[in-house]
Amino acid sequence: MVSGEISDWMHKSGEAARSAARLVARASTGQKNAALEAMAQQILSARERIGEANAADLKAARSTGLSGALLDRLELTPARIDAMAQGLAQIARLPDPVGEISGMSTQPSGISVGRMRVPLGVIGIIYESRPNVTADAAGLCLKSGNAAILRGGSEALNSNRAIGECLSQGLADADLPASAIQVLQTADRAVVSAMLTSPQFIDVIVPRGGKSLIEKVSAESQVPVIKHLDGNCHVFIDDDADLLKAVDIAFNAKCRRYGICGAMETLLLGAGIAAAVLEKLLPRYREAGVNCGAVNVPALWRPSVSPRVRLTGRANFLPRCWPCALSILWTRRWTISRVTAPGTQMPSSRITCPRVGVLCARLIPVQSWSMRQHNLPMVLNMAWVRKSASVPTSCMCADRLGLKG
Repeated sequence: MVSGEISDWMHKSGEAARSAARLVARASTGQKNAALEAMAQQILSARERIGEANAADLKAARSTGLSGALLDRLELTPARIDAMAQGLAQIARLPDPVGEISGMSTQPSGISVGRMRVPLGVIGIIYESRPNVTADAAGLCLKSGNAAILRGGSEALNSNRAIGECLSQGLADADLPASAIQVLQTADRAVVSAMLTSPQFIDVIVPRGGKSLIEKVSAESQVPVIKHLDGNCHVFIDDDADLLKAVDIAFNAKCRRYGICGAMETLLLGAGIAAAVLEKLLPRYREAGVNCGAVNVPALWRPSVSPRVRLTGRANFLPRCWPCALSILWTRRWTISRVTAPGTQMPSSRITCPRVGVLCARLIPVQSWSMRQHNLPMVLNMAWVRKSASVPTSCMCADRLGLKG
């Protein structure tokens, strides 16, 4: 596109999105859920077409030398296509957040004050590689009453186009405007700049991608930005952890999918459990192709790991050799110092923690992870593994102000 064409496109798309946002904000829960279910069904019906489009993207990406990690993010297997549809159906089953009121309190004057959740308006989302983000982002924006303009990476152009057609048809099936979810059909990078400089059409920008993308958006945007930047995904295994559960979690956190930003990059071990964990975990890592680099690991285990890997809080490990940094934390003071150090805050790093253990309680108020998980057997960014927790995971949460049971 030339400059004039981009300006005309932004005005046309922005006006359409703004108009659609007003309709979606007023849509009933039933109508939004119907659209989400219809989107899911359209994706299932278009499995073959989406797969062919993705195969074309993969072929082009391989010819340009795209890294193995990014190829993994780009690929849509039949299972991943089905997971996109399942994700939309799951969003449909979530409570409608629009209009929810919380924090009501009565002031000394007698006035009642609270918070109501309302749609933001038009959300611009700029992302790279992973075409399944197209469906995820569309579903979340629609359920929360927002319109969306989605700009995926040029490497996923065909995949995103095919998915976008399914989303548009699903909206039409529920009598909602197709312009409520716009998947851009161009790889022209000038479109990104047009989005960043159009606060009259877009209310918030959400970038998802590498450091260079986030820095560009942060520097150029005239629209408010919800962003991450970089960080390092940790799993910490405490001394009194359930050994088998801890090993399974540490393996799953690294090996379920290597190429995603939520894959574990640093494993921290309590000194009292380190030997038992390494005895069971290192053979599984070797078999899976994980290259472990060690800090503070006893001589007994050094033949099984690589030379020292520097534990930096802002290093993302995504090359083909799938590295993982190991460190043993010999004291509780050292543990707290390490896992609360500046620079370890990975976007979407997560730990949930009930009221178990003095050390666990001390970590929650001072660490800067955006999310926390506790004893969850899935890809983790920050896990706290303790055998003493018996609270169902759905009941566990923690915020920066304190613990909630």
